[in-house]
Amino acid sequence: MFIGDFSLVQLSSFLTVAKYASFTKAADELGISKSAISQNIKQLESMAKTDLLIRTTRKVELTTEGHKLLLQCQRLESEWFGISQLINSFDEHPEGSLSISSNSYFAQAFLAPILKRYLQLYPKMAVALVIEERIPDLYQEKIDIVFGVNWTPPDDVVAYTLSNSEYVLCASPYYLQQKGMPKNTAQLWQYDFIPHSGRDQLLVGVSDEKKYQPRLRINNVDCIKRFALEGLGIIQVHRYMVEDEIKCGSLVEIKLVDFTPPAVEIRMYYQKHQHVQPKIKTFVELVKQML
Repeated sequence: MFIGDFSLVQLSSFLTVAKYASFTKAADELGISKSAISQNIKQLESMAKTDLLIRTTRKVELTTEGHKLLLQCQRLESEWFGISQLINSFDEHPEGSLSISSNSYFAQAFLAPILKRYLQLYPKMAVALVIEERIPDLYQEKIDIVFGVNWTPPDDVVAYTLSNSEYVLCASPYYLQQKGMPKNTAQLWQYDFIPHSGRDQLLVGVSDEKKYQPRLRINNVDCIKRFALEGLGIIQVHRYMVEDEIKCGSLVEIKLVDFTPPAVEIRMYYQKHQHVQPKIKTFVELVKQML
């Protein structure tokens, strides 16, 4: 780095020689040759138009001008150390705001203890949790991390797999008592189906060649599950979203002879940078530890 017409390398050479009163020790400290240190100091003296050091065969001493410069260099060294400490602290003590997008189920099932721990560890951080069921534009919307969706990200976004799940077909016992249990995918289209309006497919992993037109579409999984519990039709959601209801019998899993529930990765997405921002890096590391 250059300041005016001289560089920090030249100042560092001068400061180290003054510290040890020795070119040899200064060279060992800085890991460069004695001739390089001598050249740096000569260039500094040339710009100062005065000698800064008195060199004899026995010792090295500072001139009056050298003493003045040493005082300034020592102040600069202190400031430089402070800058170094500040830079190193960014990773250890992030501050600012972290913006997270997640669907409601993932947030409730997994994020609460992680957010609690994160806010305890980093008291200067604030978190904005946005509950939504869509793929946000991380850059345009200034979203730092996304959870609870499954998509192929662009090259500038990291996709880290947290765990695996699968899609499940299910309906209420009441609905299936009224309509009967479908046995294959061909029969499935004869039933009422409640798809998520944010999906490209009505049923993930099932062909909808018959151009089935659902009478009800919903863009929120909470509502989709609630309507299924009320007996309005069949739904397809991630297993972790209906595990409790299937266990207690308020929803019944539908198993078709010609259909295997498609596996899906539960991922965490964040922007790809050469150096990930400390606020993101620390949260990502915490997620990896706790999930």
